[in-house]
Amino acid sequence: MPNLPKLQKNETPDLFDERGFTLMETITVLVLMAALAIVIVPNMFSSYQSFIRSSALNQVGRDLRYAQEYAISRRDTVWIAFNVGGNSYAVYGGDSTAVKTLLKSHTEGDWVVQMGQREYKYLTLVDADFDGGSELVFDNFGNPILTSDGLLEFGDGSTITVQAETGKVSIP
Repeated sequence: MPNLPKLQKNETPDLFDERGFTLMETITVLVLMAALAIVIVPNMFSSYQSFIRSSALNQVGRDLRYAQEYAISRRDTVWIAFNVGGNSYAVYGGDSTAVKTLLKSHTEGDWVVQMGQREYKYLTLVDADFDGGSELVFDNFGNPILTSDGLLEFGDGSTITVQAETGKVSIP
């Protein structure tokens, strides 16, 4: 049991003997907290945008890899058609006679990705260059049909490169 002071008969403890915070101390703490919030909150928002943008960029890279794996597993030609003006891309499958069918996504519905919305809201496609065109094609062995490395460029300066020889997707 803690040591409590002994009270004399008819003596009451002084409840107001403890020191508290003064109004000035409380206001000072609130002002410091507000100043920290002004500095920290914008940085948190910027970090959040950067995280969402990076996640979306990685998802585009995963989609390219998945399209290549799809071509290999189905022994089918796969096209990824990038629409720079529409800020989107769609994935098609078909035979080598260029009869294309819009593929179903591995997650939901038709495989069309609209950037600038939902989880892609901070990602803007500014250029798609695959041998001068905007379509990346994987043959039925998963090899890209490219004579030089393909490149996707985004509004924030980030890029995705597809190696011509192997189809390896690189996100620096």
